[in-house]
Amino acid sequence: MADLSYSYRNEIQSKLASGVATEHTYRPTLQNLLQELAGNAIAILNEAQQVRHNAPDFTIRQGGVPIGYIECKDLDADLDSIERSIQLRRYRKAFHNLILTDYLEFRWYVHGTRRAQLRLGIKQGSRIRRHRSHLSAATFFKGFFRSATVEINTPAELATQMAAKAQLIRETMVSIMAEESATTQGPFRAMCMKLQEELIPDLQDADFADIYAQSAAYGLFAARCLTYGDGRSVFSREHALGVPTTPLLHHLFSGIVGPFADPRLTWIVDDLVQLLAGEHFGDFLRDFTAEGIGKDPVVHFYELFLGEYDPQLRVQRGVFYTPRPVVQYIVRSIDSLLKTKLALPEGLADQQTVSYKPADEEQVQSSKVLILDPATGTGTFLREVIVHIRTNLESRGLAGAWPDFVQRHLLDRLIGFELLVTPYAICHLKLALELGRPPLPVALNIGQRFRVYLTNTLLEAAGKITGIFPADPVAAEALEAARAKSHVRIRVVLGNPPYSVESLNPHNSRLRFA
Repeated sequence: MADLSYSYRNEIQSKLASGVATEHTYRPTLQNLLQELAGNAIAILNEAQQVRHNAPDFTIRQGGVPIGYIECKDLDADLDSIERSIQLRRYRKAFHNLILTDYLEFRWYVHGTRRAQLRLGIKQGSRIRRHRSHLSAATFFKGFFRSATVEINTPAELATQMAAKAQLIRETMVSIMAEESATTQGPFRAMCMKLQEELIPDLQDADFADIYAQSAAYGLFAARCLTYGDGRSVFSREHALGVPTTPLLHHLFSGIVGPFADPRLTWIVDDLVQLLAGEHFGDFLRDFTAEGIGKDPVVHFYELFLGEYDPQLRVQRGVFYTPRPVVQYIVRSIDSLLKTKLALPEGLADQQTVSYKPADEEQVQSSKVLILDPATGTGTFLREVIVHIRTNLESRGLAGAWPDFVQRHLLDRLIGFELLVTPYAICHLKLALELGRPPLPVALNIGQRFRVYLTNTLLEAAGKITGIFPADPVAAEALEAARAKSHVRIRVVLGNPPYSVESLNPHNSRLRFA
C-alpha cells in the first residue's frame, strides 16, 4: 500500500508540475489508485459524460449495483466551504456512501455524516509533500467499498432517503430540459410539449421534471412492494414496468426504468433501486403496519413521502390522506340519498340505465349512477365505493355475481380526475388491487382500464384532440378525459376537495351534472 500511495503522489506531482493541469487532469490517476485498491470485483467508473447532469465524478459499482460515489475538486479547493455548499448538502442527503476529495484529502460520509478522513499529501506551492495519516489508505478505502448497505429502520427514514433521490432526479431533469431546449427537440422536450398540447396546457419544465421524479421514485416503491409480496428476492428497475398502469403511465415510465432508459437518469434510479432492494424492506413493511399508518404501504406511504420530497407541493395540492371512517360515512350517506331521494333502490349498486345524446355523437346508454371524484388523488373514495357495492351484493346473497357486475356495470360508472401523476398512478394500482381481492378476484382484461384520467378538472375540455388514437397514449388520455368532461352525465360527485384558500389553477370548469 505504501508503494501505491507513493506512486500516486508522484503522478499527481508530475501533472501539477506541467503547469496546465486542471481538476479533470488528475482523474485517471485517482481512478487507477481506486481500482488497484478495489480489485476486479468492483468497477470504478469515471462519469465524465454525466457530471453536467448533477452526477458525482465517480460511481463505484459492484455486480452492476452502485455502492458509492466520489466527488472531486481541484487541488486548491477549499473543502470546508464545499462541504457546506448546496451541491454537497444535496449529495450527502441523497447518497448514503460518498467521498469528497481534492485528490490529496478524502472525506468519507455515510448517511450524510462524516465518518472518516484521509490525507495522502499536502500541496505547498508547486510541490506535494507527504503527510502521515493515523488511518491507512487501505483501511479507509476498504471501509468505503464495503459500506454498501443502506439501513432503514422506520418508514420516515425510507421516506427521507427516497425523497432525497427523487429531488436529485428532479434537478437532473431540469438540467436535461434546459439542454434539450437548445436542440431541435430531444425526447423529453417532445414529451413535455405533447403533454402541454393534449393534457396539461400550463405545464412548465419544472412541473415536467417533477412528474418524472415522482414517477420514478414512487413507481419503483410500488413495484418493490408488489415483488416483495410475491416473495421475489431480486429487484431491478425493470420490475416497475410490471406495475398495473395505463398506456400513458407505461409510456412515461419506460423512459425512466425501461431497457432503453436515458443514462442521464439511470445512475440515480439504480441507486434508488438498491435502496429498495435491501434486506431491510421486509422490516419496513412490518413497521409501517405496526405504526398504524395503514395496512397497505403502497397507498398510505405517499403522504409521508411527499411531505419529505416537497412539503409545499403537498399543501398546495391538498395531498392529505382522508381517514377511512370519514370516507365510509360519506359513501354510505350517498348510497342512502340515492335510495331515498332519487328513487334508485339499490343505491350505488343500482343497475338502472338512462339514454341521452351528447352533441356530435350517437345515442348513449349509461348507468344512472355515474360517479365522479374530481380530485381523486390516490383513489380512496373510489375504492370505498367498490368495497361498498361488493359488500352490498354479498349481504343480499349475490357474492357470485360480483365478477359479472364488475365487467357490465362497475368499470363504466367510476370516473376520476387527477392532476398529479403519482397519485394518478397509485389510484389505478389501488383500484386494481381491490378488484383482485379474494375470494372472487377480478382482473382487468387486455385493453381495459379504470376511467381515472390525468387531467386538470378546472380546465374545460379541449375542442379538438390531435394525435392518433389509440396508438398515441397521450392523445388517447386527453380524448377520454375530454369525453368524460363534456359528454358524460354525472349524477354523483364525491371526494375530498382541495382546501387551500388560493387555488393554484384559476381556470373554470363546465362539467355537466344530471
